Amino acid sequence: MNEFVNPWLFCTSCHQEYQNELRIDIGTKFVSFVRRQYPQDTHKQVEALHVKLFALMKIFDRLQPVQKREAGVTANVLLSLIDRMRKDSPRVSMRYSAMGARAHGVHGRIALNEGTEESTRRAVVHFEKCLEVSKATGDADGIAAAKAKIAVAKSMYECVNHEELVKASQELYELRVAELGEENEYTIDAGKH
Repeated sequence: MNEFVNPWLFCTSCHQEYQNELRIDIGTKFVSFVRRQYPQDTHKQVEALHVKLFALMKIFDRLQPVQKREAGVTANVLLSLIDRMRKDSPRVSMRYSAMGARAHGVHGRIALNEGTEESTRRAVVHFEKCLEVSKATGDADGIAAAKAKIAVAKSMYECVNHEELVKASQELYELRVAELGEENEYTIDAGKH
């Protein structure tokens, strides 16, 4: 599957990851290509939707409202296909479970972005689903990220012990430094919080 997906993530000439709007455009074209060429292949459709969703989330804070809605729709379709795969084969691979967790994370970020108490509570529900899947798959980074997001969201509507919030953020940052290094964009992003 990597051979199928990688040309949609990395330039075939310079091998650099596509960036920003180009990444989104290529992800969108990938989804269209797979729907047209492989309409019955759920695995390839899930992969293509994940590429598009990943592209949208890489620049989430800069997305226009219409693009954020597009991310939500893409996450819904992705979750629906993963659920269908689970019905066909209850032992869906950890890879697809992790993609489902990321889709819930997208819904959490969108809800958190709405800024109401009710939407923030919805965000916590989605982040808790991320945590559940991450625990089931043994994804340490996913666990740390979900805990940090839950703590941030809860701090917006509850009287939360800020030491817990700082601790969750610190754990995520330290994990990413160890796994990805200090210069990695995900490490830097974790360090900002």
